[in-house]
Order: sequence, then C-alpha cells, then structure tokens
Amino acid sequence: ASTPAYEEKTTQPNKQKDEPKAGAKNNDGKVYVPGFGWVEDQGDNKGNTSESDGDWNKQVGSMD
Repeated sequence: ASTPAYEEKTTQPNKQKDEPKAGAKNNDGKVYVPGFGWVEDQGDNKGNTSESDGDWNKQVGSMD
C-alpha cells in the first residue's frame, strides 16, 4: 500500500468583513461581544465585598 498524496494549499482564517469591534454599541443600546454577537448592555461592572475570612479548610455541615 502506498501513502496518500495531498495537494498543498495555503489557507486563510475565516474573517467577517463587516464584523464590529468588541465593545461597539449599536442604535438599540446593545454591545457587540465576539462569539456572542449583540447583547444587552448591562452597564458598568459592579464589585461586592465578601464577609468570608478566606479560610477554605472549614468544615461544612455536621460530621457525625
């Protein structure tokens, strides 16, 4: 049996010519997210503070 021979081709990645840049906004108030398309703008990021002391070794529940 002989090994198969393939014609060598140069390939280019698929590019959307009219794809907006990440973070672009449209007239409907939506934001473009690559891979997801147009999504509702949720506003600025919000941070919260945790009340945990950060000890991951605490037991949860009862160990009878």
